This record gives sequence, structure tokens and C-alpha cells, in this order.
Amino acid sequence: MLCVGKRIWCYNYRVDAWYILDIPHTPTCFLAVDGKLCFGTTTGEIMQFDESLGTFDGQTIVAEWEMGYYNFGVDWLRKFIKKLFISILPLTRTHVDIYVSTDRVSAFQFVKRIEYSISSFETWDFSDFSFETNFSPQPFKVKLREGKKIDYLKLKLVNDENDGAVMLTITLPTRIGGEVKQR
Repeated sequence: MLCVGKRIWCYNYRVDAWYILDIPHTPTCFLAVDGKLCFGTTTGEIMQFDESLGTFDGQTIVAEWEMGYYNFGVDWLRKFIKKLFISILPLTRTHVDIYVSTDRVSAFQFVKRIEYSISSFETWDFSDFSFETNFSPQPFKVKLREGKKIDYLKLKLVNDENDGAVMLTITLPTRIGGEVKQR
């Protein structure tokens, strides 16, 4: 773990990935107490990280994954990516918002929200009732209007509510075209 100011970088050895957490308080020290990670703040508070909570100090934690620009192994050829297939773990309530950026349009464009709202006796809300009870993962097909004649593509996945999301797969079927033209 590395902390600079209010930003914490945490390395997950199992998946070989760094996680970044921006917190509203400035930590002064970290300490493990009974197997739980705690930290002190400049305001004299003692806080504990708890993975079962979707909030931090009353604020919803926004989970965001952003990939680097990817050229699919051929940076000199145009690509046509008409659709994206994505699978998320079916939870009682979960969602992810999909954003796309390309070398043609660098600002992230919102593409689609995919979500599960599965029925269970614990969560019945008749204002949002569904008879879906299949707990096996199902791929979602998402059309990409932004994927025509591109060289590089970048995805951003965001979960900004207190429902959690577990990504299982992302597939981008790609058709290769002619050589890239200078703009």
C-alpha cells in the first residue's frame, strides 16, 4: 500500500493490479487491528476499512475501471468494432455504466447501462418487480456507434451506486480495415 495525500494505491498480488482510492480525509498512519486495516486522520479521527460497506464516511464509493488505449495489436490498420459483449456477476441488484473513448473522439461517450435486478424474497419491492430468478451469468450485447474506422479504443466501466458489480468478461469482436490515415 502507498499513500500520498488523500490518494491510496493498494496492490492486489492475486490479480497483479493496483487499486486507487481517493478518500475525503488525509491519513496520518495505518495500523492493523484484529485483522482489520485502520488509519488515523489529520482531524484526529480513527477510521476502519470495511469491504462490506458501499460508503465511506457517508459518501457512496464510486467504483471505476479504465483501460488504457488499445490498438488490438495492429496500430497501422483501422478497426471496426460494432458491438461489445460484457458479462457481470448476477447479483440481486447490480449495474455498470459503459463509456467509450477512441482516437477519433477522445472524450468519453456514455454508451449504455447494463444491470441485473433479480427477484428474491429478501428484496421484493413491488414498485420494481421482476420474475427473473436466473443467477447464472448472461452476456449483454452492447452496440458501439463510436467504433467505426478507429485505431485506438478505451473503455471505462463505472458503478456509482451502493449495489456493487463484479465484471466477468469483456469481448470486443474486431474487424480490420485499410491502413490508418493521418488526420
